[in-house]
Amino acid sequence: IEALALGQLALRGRTDAAPSARRALVRSRAVFDQLAKRDTSDIAFGFTERQLAFYEGDTYTNLGDPHHAEEGLSHALTLYSAHERIDRTLVRLDRATCKLQIGDPEQALAVGQEAIVDLPAEHRSDMLMHRARQLAAAVAQKHGELPAVREFREVLAAPSVRSPAAESIPPAE
Repeated sequence: IEALALGQLALRGRTDAAPSARRALVRSRAVFDQLAKRDTSDIAFGFTERQLAFYEGDTYTNLGDPHHAEEGLSHALTLYSAHERIDRTLVRLDRATCKLQIGDPEQALAVGQEAIVDLPAEHRSDMLMHRARQLAAAVAQKHGELPAVREFREVLAAPSVRSPAAESIPPAE
């Protein structure tokens, strides 16, 4: 959690947070490796390997380190079952951000779009749709209003993709 928080600070421009986030990641892995099996297998009262992999990947994504992020995110996807839709979608959206970070905006949008379109309508929460819109905004900010950005936003705005609660929320600019 400390690494996640520091990664968020780094993402928001706090350059002093990045080294601390990296140290927190190293500590978290060391502590996790010492935990008893009962503490790493209980989803509700423990902390699982898949959570750690997701948090590591998310933190590295926020630090702008797509190569380390991809390691954690790829590992996380192997640990989450197909039925755990929300976390898997967050992982996939982070992977899309990694594609943007390595300079492939079209692939970033394709990965992000696939993550949302693959998600059943009842699981398309405002949080997930917001993350998808953030991806579109980040691509547009870095690469301009590419046709792929417009297409991605159109897919997100389509009634078959939007969550019911999002109907009254205008798309991100």
